[in-house]
This record gives sequence, structure tokens and C-alpha cells, in this order.
Amino acid sequence: MPTLSEYFDHLAEIATDAVKDEDNGPPVVDGPQDPAATAWSALAVHPMSMMETSYVAAVQKAVSHAGDPQEKLDAAFEALSGYYALHKDSPILLAPNTELLIDERILGLQSEIRRLEVIAQSDPSRTYNSLCGIVGEAAEILDSITSRDTVEFASEPIRDVAQYLGYKDLASTEDIVRAWADKNPEGDGPKTERQLDDVNTEVVEQLGKPNAAAASPRSLYNIGPFYLYRLMHRFVGGAPGKPMDLKAKGDASGSVTGVMHRPDWTWMARWHQERITDLGQRLEALDLRLKQDFGVGNEVLRYFLKGGRAMYTALHRPQEGGNDWDTGILINPDLRPEDWYTAFARVNDLVAIFLDEARFGYTELLERHRDQLLDPQPLQLAAHDGPRLFSRLALQAEHAEPMRATEPFRPAGVNGELIDIGVSARNTVELREHWRVLHIVKAEGIDGIATPVPTLPYFVDDFSTMIREAIQTNTVGRKLAKRLERLLTVLSEPDANLMEHLKRNLVTVTKAMPMTAEELELTPTKSDPWSMMLTWGLAALLNDTAIYAARQTWVAAFDTFAAENLPRLLKGNTEFDEMWQQIEPGIKNRESVAACREVFLAQCAVGTLADDIVADYQTVGQAVIGKENYQKAVNCVLEIIDNGYSKPIAGTYYRTGWLGLLAQARHVGVTIPMQSAPLLGGSVELYYRAEGTKAEEAFDQLAQAAGTAVAQYDVTVDAVNIAGQPALVVQTRNPLLGLKITEASTVLLVIRPEPLDGPTHASVLDFLNRGVTASIRDLSRLYTDRAASSEDFLIRSRGRHAAEFVLLDLLGRQLKT
Repeated sequence: MPTLSEYFDHLAEIATDAVKDEDNGPPVVDGPQDPAATAWSALAVHPMSMMETSYVAAVQKAVSHAGDPQEKLDAAFEALSGYYALHKDSPILLAPNTELLIDERILGLQSEIRRLEVIAQSDPSRTYNSLCGIVGEAAEILDSITSRDTVEFASEPIRDVAQYLGYKDLASTEDIVRAWADKNPEGDGPKTERQLDDVNTEVVEQLGKPNAAAASPRSLYNIGPFYLYRLMHRFVGGAPGKPMDLKAKGDASGSVTGVMHRPDWTWMARWHQERITDLGQRLEALDLRLKQDFGVGNEVLRYFLKGGRAMYTALHRPQEGGNDWDTGILINPDLRPEDWYTAFARVNDLVAIFLDEARFGYTELLERHRDQLLDPQPLQLAAHDGPRLFSRLALQAEHAEPMRATEPFRPAGVNGELIDIGVSARNTVELREHWRVLHIVKAEGIDGIATPVPTLPYFVDDFSTMIREAIQTNTVGRKLAKRLERLLTVLSEPDANLMEHLKRNLVTVTKAMPMTAEELELTPTKSDPWSMMLTWGLAALLNDTAIYAARQTWVAAFDTFAAENLPRLLKGNTEFDEMWQQIEPGIKNRESVAACREVFLAQCAVGTLADDIVADYQTVGQAVIGKENYQKAVNCVLEIIDNGYSKPIAGTYYRTGWLGLLAQARHVGVTIPMQSAPLLGGSVELYYRAEGTKAEEAFDQLAQAAGTAVAQYDVTVDAVNIAGQPALVVQTRNPLLGLKITEASTVLLVIRPEPLDGPTHASVLDFLNRGVTASIRDLSRLYTDRAASSEDFLIRSRGRHAAEFVLLDLLGRQLKT
């Protein structure tokens, strides 16, 4: 029967073999299982010096000149290191009055021993009661690490402490202290010194041994979009002359993680399931306390299982899940900032304590089943092929840990992953997106344990995003076939939530695009994956373009365009054929090859339509700011608004959206890069804030004042009604050249009444160059909300770029100036 050390040494050999061929064999060895937190620490920039944001520009400039992802990472790390230092330290507790972590309590015992040793030299009589206190605290630490029922399976140092204290046979801490005192009565100086030495050797030093636990809890605070907490077994990869890059690190981590979660080890899955449930119960209790503290009725926290295990649990086949257990925690983004960060501090501490205890539980689990750890073999797993954003950022965060001064190379952490817990950062698109659309239900997990998982529509969106990302970048990773199979599996499930979602999507498509629906035969009676995927993708495009389509004429034009082009797109093209030739051999279920091809074809077709829509929005945007007549027409309307027109009104027009962003960017001297340019195409770009004069009257007056002035530019200005609300529309008289989706006229600008609240409402107005503009903070909220509301992959990714530009480049630059 192998020891745990021998087991993990064998796993390290498997990880080494996984990268031997590609990377000239950077070795992987077992590493120390020390709890750690990695975070940036302010050096050149004091945390309270919030006006100093030039480091943002420095980092982005360095990244823009780098090449591949590894070079970009290194460039960002080097640039940011000029202002901040990346520290690796013990896990960090943030909330006041949180109980100490186990290692901190052990350090406290070590300090107390040293203090008593000094006191004993002058007055031994003052040390005995404190020594009994150390014994009592050690017993309570054992209660956090193990239990009397399971201590026989704890690591050797923990078992030795338990045996010395008589832990298993004595019911309470008081009994343990009393029994120890009976065996070790108070005596003279030499006897006290022997007792001190005895407790230090048999208790304190044993508790502090590095092999007391077989897992390492990690907290990563240096990832921009989220905070990541992990329970893992830590290996170390690389050697002088054989460094380990991110891909090798990912391959090695993936191989060893797979072996640690063998599908035939039901005891391993059951233990993880119980830990996931335990964490959920702790978070539910915390949510109740936070709601009371904040005086709110809505949820503060949401918690759910993610990834493949969540999908199979939602499909009522939890035993088919594999590898590590990914979970997510969302903190309500609508909380006041101070409340949000208070909640985060409490979540941080709860998760840190949970992982601190779980590392010892994992140790006992392996000891209990040590007879099954014989000769672990690598499984036939899909090779690592470039992880998704979540995993990729996690790999990079640990890869950038500072190297020790004594080492001639930077060692790479190789992670045998057990549990991942991600907490989305407050000001991210992902948090708002998931809080808005994620519906969590309890499904039966391993052994029928109720487990919080997203409903199946989430997985359709999730897999579609991954597939569309591959299409957009024209890259076929070795996991793409598996993702297509999983998407097909979800679409084939007769799930009530999924069917209801598809029903709503079909109503949206058939109502807005009757020609396309008829051409593709999208009807309620058709439920094949091909039709379902087309309906899903078209509905997403319609929902995402709702804020841009000022009139129904664009929707009708899009219907005509799609009906004419989709049949051609659904026959495939050279690019599709080349990608499919690489995907098809990786599909394991050969009976599903044809269906997977149809689903992939539908994804490609929808992606092409999204490309066309984005191209059109860019064409309209260029017309507004670049084509001479249309630019003059829009500027003319803006000048009339800024200068006031003949009959005074009691109200304020202010720029928002693209025009607001353009005004703010020009004000601080920033050029908007193309990939960050917001989508434009009939979207609301000005709001009217009524302060006495109603919107209908104000728009009529503006239409009269501006209509004559812009007539020479071949545009019209009309006061109209859109969706039951007054609006003013500036549009071309003739079709705009260069558009794929053509209309008789093209909307250049829309003005609407200001919403009373919500993310599109501006709480602060700036006066720039005689015009009124929504503040950068308000524009940041607007673009974050737009991106979070987007359903199509391409439109969402463009929205995310725009939101990040507003937050990082423009807001930061404005603070700097």
C-alpha cells in the first residue's frame, strides 16, 4: 500500500510525461502544500492616491506592442511591476472579527511557546497555566482539522498529536486539558522546561509540519475580472534550462487533475459533492445575515456549480461528470459599493475558512482509501488545447508569481485541481450578465444530494459562446468536438425550462422575421437541433439589436436579408469545410456526427449574420463622424440643441451612448480603437430630460428648427412615436451606400425621453465644449449594462471591449488629467 508521498510522486511523473514530447520534458515534482494568497501590492502608487492612474496606460501600451498571449502576459507583468509588487503570502482575511485560520492559530502556539521559554528561565511558576492553555488550544485546532470518528485517517503528524493528547478517547477540550495536567503536574524549574519541550515537540511542531495536509488552499486576487479560490494539490514544474510555459503548465495540470478524479472513484466524487453542499449551506446562512445587515429583501449572494459537472447534474446524470469541481459565487451588483465590498469581505473569509478545513478532509479521504491509490494511470483525456478565459486567466495569475532570489528560473505551479470557487468582480460585464440571466435550481447530484446548478438554457449559451469564439478566430482546438457533442446533448434533452426558452425564441423569430422563418421552416412542430440552434441564434441577434433598431423598417430589412442569404450560408463554404474536417474525427459518438455538423453549420451561419450586422453598424458610425454631409447634418442638429432654438424650452438634451463617449474621448484627447468602438445603428444617442416642457412639445419644436437647416444635407428630422414613446429621428433620405442590410433610409440619430432610473439614466452631467454629456461614470454603467444584456457572442464581445475602454482608458485618463 503506497504512502501519500509515493502517490503524489507518481502523479508528478504522469504530469512530466504529459509535456515530455512538446516541451523537451520540463520536469514536474511534488511541491509543498502551503496555503497561500497572491495579490498585487501598491508600492509606487499609494492606495488612497486614486487620481494616479497613469499605470493603466503604461500597461496597455506595453501589451499593445507584444505578440502572442505569453508575450502579452510578460509585458503586462513587467509594466505593472513598476508600480505594484506581486506578493505571495498567507491567505488573507478581510472582515473584522473573523476567526483565525488554522495556520495562524498554529503560529500563535509557536509564539506562545517561545514566550514561555523566556519566562521559564526567570520564573517557571508563571508558565504552567499558559502551558495548559496551549494544550487546550491544540485540542480545539484538532477539532477544526479532524474529528474523533475520523482521526485515524488523518496525516501522520495529526495522528501523533491526537495520540499524545488522548484526543480520540476524551470527549471535550476540558477533559483533554484535565487529563494532561493529571499526567503532568506542576513542578519546579527543570520539570517545567521538560514539559515545555515535550509540548513543543509532541504537539506544536507536529501541527506545523508541511505534510500535515495533502492539499493546498490558494487565493488569487491578481486576476482582473474575478477573484479565484482553489483547493488543489500543488506540484512544481520546470528546471534551469527547461522552463515551463503556460501551455505546458496547462497540459501538465490537466493530466494530473484527470488522474485525481478517476470516474471509478465514487468515494472521491461523493466527498466533493458533500463539500460543495456544505459550502452552499454556509453561503445561504451568510446571505440571510447580509440581507438583515443591509436591510434589503433581494438576494445578496448566489452560488452554483459550473462546468461539465453542473451540466450533467442538470441533465440528471451527475455520475458522468469528470475532473475538478468548478463553482461560482455572485454578489448582487445593484448593492451600494460599500455594501458590496462588505459582502465580498464576508464571502472571502467564509471561503478561506472552508478551504482551510477541506484540505485536511481531503487528506483523511486519501488515507481512508489508500489501498486504491496503487499505480495510478493517466486516463485517455482530451488534450489541453488552450483553456477558456476563466482557466486561462487563472493559469496566468499563478504563472506570474515572483521567483525567489535564490532560483535561477521562475518555477511554474502545476495544479492538481480539486475545487475552484470564482467570485466575479464588482464592475465587470460578467457579473451583471450572470446576475441578470442566470437561473439557478436545485438538482439531484451524487447520492441524490440537492445541488444548485444553472438551468439548461445557460449551457446552450455557454457552449455556443465557446463554439462561436472558435469560429470567430478560425481555430479548431481539440475540445471543440467535445463542446459540439455537449451542446447537442443539451439541445436533445426534453427539459421544461429549455423548451419554454425555445418557445419564446420561436415566437420572437416568427413575429419579427416571418420570411426567414418560412424559408427555414422554423415551426413549433420542428424540434431538431438544427432548427433549435438557428432559432436560438436569430432570437439572440434580434434581442441584441432592439436598442439599435429605431423603426420596424430595419427589422423588415434584416428579415429580407436573412431569408435571401441563410439558405446559401447553410450550405457551407470553404472556411466551414476546412474547420469541419478538423472537428469531425474528434467526435466520439459517431452516430451524432451528422447532427453535430448541422449544429456547427447553424452556428457559422448565425456568426456570419452577426458579422454583417456589426459591419453595418460601423458603416453607419463612420457616416455620422466621417461622411461630410451626414456628419454636418448631425453636427447641425447638435449645434441647434447646444445653442438653444427660437422658442425656449424647460428641459435638457444630453449626449449619451456613442456621441457621449465620442465627446468625452475628445475632451481628454483619447482615440477610440476600432475593437472598442461601440456599435452604432439607430441607437439612442441623445436623451431629453424634461424640466417643464414635455418631450412631445420639445421634439416638435426641435424638428421644426432643425428640419429646414439640415435639408441641404439630404437628411430629414422627424418627431415620431416609437413603441408608444415620443422620439426624434434624424435619417437619410436615400439608402446609405455600403450597407449589407439596406433600407430606403438609414437612421443616423435618435433622441428619446430620458428614463427615470436604471443604467441608461445619467446621474451626473458634464458640460463639454458648450454641449451637455453624460458623465464617464454614467457611460461606464451604460456600456457595461449593454454588454451584459447582449446575447450574441460577437455583439457581446464588442460590447465588452467598449465597456472596458470606458472604464480603463477613458475614466482612468480623465482622472489623470
